[in-house]
Amino acid sequence: MVKSIEVRIQEQHDALSKAERTAASAVLLHQGDLAQYTLDDLARLAGVSKSTVARLFRALGYASYRDARYESSLPSAGVSVPLDVLTI
Repeated sequence: MVKSIEVRIQEQHDALSKAERTAASAVLLHQGDLAQYTLDDLARLAGVSKSTVARLFRALGYASYRDARYESSLPSAGVSVPLDVLTI
């Protein structure tokens, strides 16, 4: 089962730097719209560097911010979507 970004942040919170926690707070505030933000946008919203945002997502277990954005754009695990609606 895929962990939500919220769960990942909760699990890693104490290991994150202060700047990464700031970025994590911005992620939590905007997690519903995460797929719409670029790395630059998210860094600007959080008031941290792009490198900090990239480090945050690696610390959360993602290979990259792009992977996290992709995952956030997928339908929730509890929601069923007809296969003919999905585009690959």
